[in-house]
Amino acid sequence: MVKLLRTFRDFSGGLSEVANDNMKDNELVAAKNIVPGDGYGIARTYGTNIAYNRINTNGKVVRVIELQAIINSAVELQTLAFTLEDNGKEHIHIWDSATEEWTTMQEGSSDKEIDPIKSWFIFANKIYWLDGVNFWVYDGSSITAATISNTASSSTGFDDFANKIRESVAVVRRGTRWFFAHGADEVIFSEINKPTTFTMTNIINATTADNDYLTALHTFNDGLLIFKKRSVHHLSGWDFAQGSDIQLIQLNVTSGTEWPLTIKTVENAVLYLGVNGIYRLYVPYTTSQIAAKNISEKKISNHLYDEGRLTGARAEVWDNIYYLSVDNITNGATVNREYRYYIEEAAFYGEFTQGAYAYMPALSGEDRLYLGSDNGYILYYDQDSHHYINTNTGAPTTIPIEAKTKGVDVVGTVFQDAKVKKAFLSVKQYEAESSGLTMQIKADYSDASYATTISSIDEVLQTGFTYSMNFDEALIYSEGEFGEARWGWLETVTKEISIGRKCKRLQFIFTGDLAQPLLIYGIGILYKKKKVKGNREGVESAPIVYPEE
Repeated sequence: MVKLLRTFRDFSGGLSEVANDNMKDNELVAAKNIVPGDGYGIARTYGTNIAYNRINTNGKVVRVIELQAIINSAVELQTLAFTLEDNGKEHIHIWDSATEEWTTMQEGSSDKEIDPIKSWFIFANKIYWLDGVNFWVYDGSSITAATISNTASSSTGFDDFANKIRESVAVVRRGTRWFFAHGADEVIFSEINKPTTFTMTNIINATTADNDYLTALHTFNDGLLIFKKRSVHHLSGWDFAQGSDIQLIQLNVTSGTEWPLTIKTVENAVLYLGVNGIYRLYVPYTTSQIAAKNISEKKISNHLYDEGRLTGARAEVWDNIYYLSVDNITNGATVNREYRYYIEEAAFYGEFTQGAYAYMPALSGEDRLYLGSDNGYILYYDQDSHHYINTNTGAPTTIPIEAKTKGVDVVGTVFQDAKVKKAFLSVKQYEAESSGLTMQIKADYSDASYATTISSIDEVLQTGFTYSMNFDEALIYSEGEFGEARWGWLETVTKEISIGRKCKRLQFIFTGDLAQPLLIYGIGILYKKKKVKGNREGVESAPIVYPEE
C-alpha cells in the first residue's frame, strides 16, 4: 500500500477550548508563552528587559500599577509611577533623569498616600485622578486636592454634589467636556474646557431596573459608552447644555464589565472583559447601531475564570495586539497571567508568565510597551530579548513554553486507522546559539503510548524513545572575521523520527525552557492507510420485512 504524507503548517487559529475532535487543525490546545511565527508556525515569545532602575520598596510588598508621562508647566517630560502596597495604599514616585533614581513624592513629613486609583486624565500639563474618596491634581511640582467650582450663585447643596465628583469611579473626556460616573446611574458632565467646574443640573441618568452600578466610561462611535457590570449604554449628541439632541440607548449586550482598565479601542471596535469572556462592540456596515459579540467563547473564557477568583484585570493595545493581564486568587495567593488577542488573525495566545499589573505604551517617548511589575520593577517588551526578568532578583530568567496540537486525525476520515511510519519536524533556529525543546507524541490520546525527546542536551529527559538532536546545524558557515555577519543559513532543518505505530490520531506536545528562540515551521506524518474495521458486538440484525403485494 502506498505511503502518504500529511502536513500541518498553519497554527494561526491560536488557543481553543472546544472538544478536541471539533477543533480546527490550525488551533492549539495549549499555547503557553507561544506566539505565531513566520508563516503562522509555532514560536517562543519575545522577552522583556528592565526599563528603569528599581523603585525603592523599603522592604514592603509592592506592585507598580500605573505608569504615566506628562509635560509639566516648564515643558519638561516627567515620568510617574504609582505603586500599590500590600496594606492597600498607593505611593506616587517620579523619575529623576539626572540621578536615574525614583523619588517618592512627599507631603509634609510623610509619604503621599492615596487610596487605589480609579481613573485619571491629563489636561493642561496636569494629571488628575480619582481614588473614590478624593479628586487629586499634580501640576508637575506638587499634589493638591482639585478645587471643584460651582457655576451657580447659590451654593445650596453644592457640597453634596462636589462629593459625588470626588466619589466617582470613572472619568473621560469627550469633546470639550469631562464626564464623571457616580453611583448606580449618574453621569455628571463638566462645563466646556473646565474639568473642575460644574452646574448641579448637568446630570444624565443611565437607569436600569436592577441594582447594577456604573463601572466605566469610554468614547466610541461619536458618542460615549457608559458601562455597568451587567449592561452598556451609548450616549450620543453634543448639546448637553440644552439637551435637544441627546440620545441614550441601552445596548443589546449580555454583559457589561467590572474591569474598566480592560476597555480599549481597536480598529473600529471596542474590546473589554465581561463577566464570561471578552466582548467586541462594533458598528455593522448595514446599520448605525452598535452590536456586540463574545469573541472569546470557547477560546480563553475557562482560562480566565476557572483558575480561581478573578480579582483584577487590565489591558492595552500595542502593535495590533490586545494584551490582557488578569489576577486570580488561587490557593490563597495572587497569580498573574497574560493573554494576547492577535487582531489580524482573530486568535488568542497565552498564558504568558512574565506578570504585568500595568501597561503603558510609548512611555517617555520610547517606541515600546512598558509593564508595571512586582517589587518595584518596570519592564518593557523587547523583540530582541529571549528571556524574562525575575522580579524577585532582577536577573534574566528562561521562558518556559508549552504548545499542544489537537489530536490530529492522521487519515482525515475519523473512522480509519493508519500505520504511522515516521514523523517529521521542520524547524528554523534564528539565533547562532544552541537551542532545543522536548517533544512528546501521543497516539490516540494515551499518555503512556509514545514519548520522545528532541534536545541539544545529551540527556534522557523522558522515558521512551529518546533522540539527541542539535538544531545548530542550521548555521552552515561561521561568523565573518571582520564583523558579526552570518554568512549562510539553511532556511529550515527537518528532523525525522521513526514511529511505526497504528493509530487514528496523533498529538504533538512541545515543552522546554531553553533561552534561545526556536520556530517550528511545520509537522509532517508519513503513514499507510489501514482498512476500516468495525465492531458489531451487541448489534442485532433486523429481519427483512417484505411489503405485502
